[in-house]
Amino acid sequence: MTPLAAGEYRDPSGFSLVYPDGWVTVPNAFQGGQKIELPPEDQKWLKHNNVNLDQVSVTVVRKAREDFLENANVVVLQQKLTVNDETAKRLLNTLVDKYRSMGATVDSPEAHVRRLGNNDVIVLDYGAKLPIAAFKLKQRQVFFPGRGSTYIVTCTAKADTFGRYSQTFDTMLASFKVPTAAAPRLSGQDFDWMPVLLGAIVGGGVGGLLVLFKVLAAKR
Repeated sequence: MTPLAAGEYRDPSGFSLVYPDGWVTVPNAFQGGQKIELPPEDQKWLKHNNVNLDQVSVTVVRKAREDFLENANVVVLQQKLTVNDETAKRLLNTLVDKYRSMGATVDSPEAHVRRLGNNDVIVLDYGAKLPIAAFKLKQRQVFFPGRGSTYIVTCTAKADTFGRYSQTFDTMLASFKVPTAAAPRLSGQDFDWMPVLLGAIVGGGVGGLLVLFKVLAAKR
C-alpha cells in the first residue's frame, strides 16, 4: 500500500484522474494482503449492512497530520447507469432512505445532472453523520457511466470545511476519464439498483473512516 507521487493516476480497470500536489493516491487499500484492520465497532457496522470495502479501487488523500484528512475514492460497478433527471432523483431518494435505515443522519440532499470534462454525470451532494465517523461530514458523489460500468467518485470533507476543498474536488472530478467504447445500456426493468446503492455507501463509508487516514499519516 505505497502512496504514489502527485500527478495522474491510471487504474487497470481503465479510468484515470489527475490529483494536485499535497495529495497522495493509495490503490486497493482494503484488498487482499493490504487490507487495513478496522476497529471492531466499524467492522460490525460494515458487516451488518453488507458493505464490502474491497470494491474501492483507489483512495486519494490530502497529506497532513490532523484529526481528519479530506479524501476522494473510486468504486467501480459492472453495470452502466443512465444519466438523466429521473435517474438522479430516484438515486438520491433511494440512497437517502438506505443511509437512514443504516443509522446514518442525512441532511440537505441534492441531485443534479451535470457535464464534467467530457462526461455527462449525476452529482449528489449531502451532509451526513455516519455511525463510523466522529463528526458530521459533507460528501459529493459523482456517477460516471462508461463502457458498461459505472464509476462512483466520492469526495469527503468535514461539513464546516468542505467549501475550502470544493474547488480541488471539482478539478479532480473534471479530469476524470472513463473508457469510452460503446456498450449496451440496461433497460429500467433490467437495471439492478442495489449494487449501485451499496457501491455509493461503500464510497461514503470509506470517506468517513478516520482509521484509514491515520494509518496513512503514520506511514508518511
